[in-house]
Amino acid sequence: MALLDVSDALLDPDFSDTFMRYRSVVSTNSYGEGARAETVATLSGVITQGGGDILDRAGDAEKIHGNITIYTLGDLTAGSGTTGADEVVWMGRRYVVDNVSDWSNYGAGFISASCSLKPLSP
Repeated sequence: MALLDVSDALLDPDFSDTFMRYRSVVSTNSYGEGARAETVATLSGVITQGGGDILDRAGDAEKIHGNITIYTLGDLTAGSGTTGADEVVWMGRRYVVDNVSDWSNYGAGFISASCSLKPLSP
């Protein structure tokens, strides 16, 4: 195990920021009907910008791609089983968790999550 525990930095208000996590879980009743339930939680962590906003122009359409990385002790998932990928709202923008990496070698429960900007719906 590494000798550096980054948990203190993640919890330090000078480095961390708060964000909202939206999690969807689908359950099935005895008739085979699915029901989706969403929970919301406020988490904190260190959030870094990716490569910035990238404008993709194709014909008559335009799409902005963006990403962030979140380093946190919080619970985030890219989805599994009946749980969909978490969605994160930070600075008024909604992102989808694409990948979660276990960094517990640098502090118990420490993870990093790569998130992509969620496209706007028309």
